[in-house]
Amino acid sequence: MLAGALLFSGLSQALIAPPLGWIVLHPVSWVPALAAFSRLDARRAFRAGWLVGASAALGIFYWIVPTIERFSNLGLAAALAVLAAFAAAAGLHVGVFAWGCAPVRRASGAAWPFGVAAWFTACEFLDPQLFPFYQGVAWYQEPRVFLLCALTGISGVTF
Repeated sequence: MLAGALLFSGLSQALIAPPLGWIVLHPVSWVPALAAFSRLDARRAFRAGWLVGASAALGIFYWIVPTIERFSNLGLAAALAVLAAFAAAAGLHVGVFAWGCAPVRRASGAAWPFGVAAWFTACEFLDPQLFPFYQGVAWYQEPRVFLLCALTGISGVTF
């Protein structure tokens, strides 16, 4: 049950990202993961967060495999290994977020939604810069968000 909820949160990021761009999923996609993170001890929360982040990277960046196959001599096995290594690295920032989610939530008191949002936004900067995919980027297709992005940058939209 827990693994399914975590995989939903991670893999649904691929549905939110282009080319599908089902932005309507974005407000609910993180709910199962956030509920889990706040109930787990730090070590289990880190692993749960890493699973969410790695599965999101696998779903979003699946195109790396055929690209490597097409433009190199590495072959399928090496292309899959590159994708797996990238997903493992990309999952780390969600692992760090999940590790600190419960303590930040407790420390923030009644303002916990703001504390957790600030913690998540800060942790996004740990994402590998090869193909960073910040949560705020998913909202590019929503014109009403453009001015918020113009004022705060993509981090403001993520927050």
